[in-house]
Amino acid sequence: MLNVTRLIKQYSEKGKAQFIEDVIFKTIIPVSNGKNEGAFEGASKKLQARLLTLIKAITVNEGKRIHAYTNDTGFTTKSMERYLKMLREDDFIEFKGDSTQTGGYYLTKKSKELLK
Repeated sequence: MLNVTRLIKQYSEKGKAQFIEDVIFKTIIPVSNGKNEGAFEGASKKLQARLLTLIKAITVNEGKRIHAYTNDTGFTTKSMERYLKMLREDDFIEFKGDSTQTGGYYLTKKSKELLK
């Protein structure tokens, strides 16, 4: 852990590793790799596929809420909330609207540029 913390700046522009102590100890080391950054960075192939499935569902049906995308993708509500949070934090999607009852999810400019 000390070496990772000391040397992380050589491998990552973001320069901060995450150490998650739980039943299984996890280390997340951000590595910049061009267009696929943020939510996709360091994610397993399965998670990447799920995030892409969600992005496709939002692309086809922008402006919907969690329930609609849960039906479209078959993901559980809990998983959907986690995936939406990841994509929001990394500026792939945004929520527009005054409340969760009237708003919906949309692709950001960043996402639209990457999808070109």
